[in-house]
Amino acid sequence: MNEFKIEEYSRVPKLKKAVVLEGLPGIANVGKIAVDYLARSLKSKKFLSITSDYFPAVAYITEKSSIGRAKVDFSYARVKKRDFIFITGNSQPSSEPYSYIFARLILKWLDEHDVNTLITTGGIGLIYLPQNPKVYCVTNKRHLAKEFEKHGANPNAYGVVGSIAGATGLLISLADEFKLDAASLLAETLANPFYVGVSSAKPIVEILNNQYNLGIKKEEIEKEFKEPVEIDSLKDINPKAKTEGYTMDVNYIG
Repeated sequence: MNEFKIEEYSRVPKLKKAVVLEGLPGIANVGKIAVDYLARSLKSKKFLSITSDYFPAVAYITEKSSIGRAKVDFSYARVKKRDFIFITGNSQPSSEPYSYIFARLILKWLDEHDVNTLITTGGIGLIYLPQNPKVYCVTNKRHLAKEFEKHGANPNAYGVVGSIAGATGLLISLADEFKLDAASLLAETLANPFYVGVSSAKPIVEILNNQYNLGIKKEEIEKEFKEPVEIDSLKDINPKAKTEGYTMDVNYIG
């Protein structure tokens, strides 16, 4: 596993039947927005980072206008006697072989630290802007699908989601090798590189908040997830953005 460097900032928390929530960059950054918000709202503490020469060859500008490198962060929070790990960051491997190595590296770490549930998040790219984004749930355990369905996720993803690429898909597809219960929550969003899927991240946050009794108030979520881009302005990005009824792109990438 020398392709990836793990740096620990503090002692790894002692976990017990922890839940992991993953949100890395993808279509409209839906998953990243959702999990970043949860990690921030629950005051999680970063304890580990992963860097690699197999992440995209870019430098990132931080909020303080300094230079940051490509990395993936692990942070921890305890909510109502339940342990949560948040996997966030600005990158993931850009080549398929190293995507597999990266996913197995994460899954091995989870297996060694008493994690029993892994939830990945992302977006389903459409050629139009959904007014009320639906969330679909894909799982390797039927009981997870039933649990998330109670909170509004649609378990019937076949024919809507064709494939789930990147870490979001590989983590759940390889989870059985490590005897982990795994699911992916995917929200409809506009598949345009200039669009940021804030409104699509919101229902994922609401589902996870309800499923795991995270205690985030509804009004706080409403305030955070106001769409920053007026819908009319999307005509400049995609002339068909407001038109419902077009055939959707059934592949998820991210």
